[in-house]
Amino acid sequence: MKESSLFEPFSKLSLNSCGVEIQMELVSEEEMASMEAALADATATATPSSSAATTPATRSPSQFRRKARSIHSFTSPPSKAKRRLSFCAESDIEDLGSLRSAQKKIRVAESFFQRFRSKTGLYVSDVTSTEWCEKQMEFVLLFRERETDAMRTGRTRHAILEEEVVKKVKIQVRSVEDVWAVRLMNFVIRAKQLLFEGLTRELPLIGFVEGIWMVGIIDEVRMPLTETDRNAILVETKTRKRDTPPAEPQQRNGRLQLMCYKYLWDNLVADNFPSTEFFNFFSLNPYHILSEEIWKNNTKSGFPAKTLDEVVRHFRHTCSMLPPAHDQLLLRYEFQKDNRLLGEDHCPYDSDWVKSEIRRCLEIWVGEREGNCTPESWKCWFCQFADVCPSQTKPPSSTEANPNRTILEHLFKASTTMFTWSLLSVNVLPLRCFSSSALNILKTGDVLRQRRVFTNEDVLEYSKVTHDSNPLHFDSELARNAGFEDRLVHGMLVAALFPRIISSHFPGAVYVSQNLNFKLPVYIGDKVTGEVQAMCIKENKKRYIVKLKTKCFRNDEILVLDGEAMAILPSLAVEQVPSLE
Repeated sequence: MKESSLFEPFSKLSLNSCGVEIQMELVSEEEMASMEAALADATATATPSSSAATTPATRSPSQFRRKARSIHSFTSPPSKAKRRLSFCAESDIEDLGSLRSAQKKIRVAESFFQRFRSKTGLYVSDVTSTEWCEKQMEFVLLFRERETDAMRTGRTRHAILEEEVVKKVKIQVRSVEDVWAVRLMNFVIRAKQLLFEGLTRELPLIGFVEGIWMVGIIDEVRMPLTETDRNAILVETKTRKRDTPPAEPQQRNGRLQLMCYKYLWDNLVADNFPSTEFFNFFSLNPYHILSEEIWKNNTKSGFPAKTLDEVVRHFRHTCSMLPPAHDQLLLRYEFQKDNRLLGEDHCPYDSDWVKSEIRRCLEIWVGEREGNCTPESWKCWFCQFADVCPSQTKPPSSTEANPNRTILEHLFKASTTMFTWSLLSVNVLPLRCFSSSALNILKTGDVLRQRRVFTNEDVLEYSKVTHDSNPLHFDSELARNAGFEDRLVHGMLVAALFPRIISSHFPGAVYVSQNLNFKLPVYIGDKVTGEVQAMCIKENKKRYIVKLKTKCFRNDEILVLDGEAMAILPSLAVEQVPSLE
């Protein structure tokens, strides 16, 4: 199962095991990272968020060994924090056609780990998504992944499987320490269930591997109760929309996920859990007194602990009681329509491979290199970011997919494609200068212009630098639903034409101020003409203070942006910019 966080995803909670059900929202990875940041910032003022505890569901004796002792475990999705802080950026002023002035701040570039995982640790699904396609992983972080029906169906199926083993009850958390206490106690309680009953599901893991903290949730752990070999068997269940086994790349990705779980598991049972580093990395107070409800539930479960440090001690002690995971890992594939088993993949553990994949993943996450597009180009056909990806890989048309088409049709298709890309490659028009001064000396009333076509790549690079991930710039369907014709170019990117014009004609100029009125949107592929007109020129200590009127036109006739600027020029001599127009 793809973990959304260490909070197990669920759709219904059983309150105090009395049958009272509460509807809860499902949370994505990115939203969870934002929620945890919000919870950390608001612990002193925010209303306590809800948590959930779990008890084992009644199961058939023919399926699992039954025990008389009661099992409880807890979870805590802070839904209120989720409402307070959304990962998706709000619409820009210029995106909405506002006539107000806009100012934007550019932050210093941070690594993906610093931006998205400094509060949570790296998810196992981060490793698998990087292995699937490094570039797609970057897009998901920056622009969010659209949830599909298949994803929702899979999540629902996993919730049903979990409810066969445990039930959840509601508790309260009031601090980040409470949140971590709930997570660790969930592991303790479900691990005890595994030892006594031979089965548990949705087991949260956290461990320190390859120099970083990594978290994940194992779908299912089995342990034979009568055999001499009691090594834990790790199981991952994948639901499929088609009633066919997955292709090898999908199987490889699932195996990597299971191997990451085994790597974490074996480190825990070997007591490789540095408590001090854990408290320091997540900025936790080990002696924080937990909420009364939490430590009372801990006591009922047989693990009296009032501080986070005591919970960590119980956690480490429980880990020492567990055997290493079996070297044979199990991948199960179910058909979503009727939950029919499509097949099982028993894969051996490969320690060297999983470690190398984690290291390769970390190269991107810590900023050592940029992600690359997958060499398996067929994956791009199903990627929702294909339109903005630098690989520009397109799915095959019916003509290409049909082997009975004539060679002439294929040649025509290829030649047309090559001609199209040759046109698209010339996407920035040569910049041209106009001046009313025959002597190339700037005078009041003179106009300087430059033209440009903004491309997918321009928008992508601008978003990376500014951290502006508004989906209106990347999702055509969402943009049209919002009332626009297509995806938008960032307004501030369009306005960047103005300082470009000044700096190219007056090297050494200092741009002092700029106000902007965004009148109409600019779409990717539009030809935009930037124009600055000298309105007032004053000499000051051998330099020139110039007030400028600034405008941008779409397709040479539609005013999309205007305003005023001020610049200090070292000279009034206009350097001409070569033009091919």
